[in-house]
Amino acid sequence: MPSVQFEDNSEVLNLVEGRMGMINMLNDECLRPHGNDASFVSKVKTVNKDVESLDKNPLHKPTEFGISHYAGPVVYDATYFVQKNNDRLAKDLVDCAKLSSSELIKTEVGSIYDQAPASSSPPGRVGRSKQT
Repeated sequence: MPSVQFEDNSEVLNLVEGRMGMINMLNDECLRPHGNDASFVSKVKTVNKDVESLDKNPLHKPTEFGISHYAGPVVYDATYFVQKNNDRLAKDLVDCAKLSSSELIKTEVGSIYDQAPASSSPPGRVGRSKQT
């Protein structure tokens, strides 16, 4: 049987999922009151400055980072990463809880939702359609 060649991606897996990996950093950034995408990317690049698979191209935008893995170098744009990673109840569920007959549920769910920053969806693409 011929041998199968494969590339060791353990460095990339550690970068993404390790103890000080990107997923944990993103979760931490979501807990910060003013956490944002640029700060998340900056921390990833600072903490992982010695990781060869992380591309530290100075021409990247503040929300961009690159990873070199089996598919080659890939540039990622972290815009909306923090916003999309926040765990918030859907507004209709919160509205329903506010109508609860239980004063505790009404008060607690309402106060939690009212204290959190308003969630908004990422803007869609805006532009003119091409005319043919």
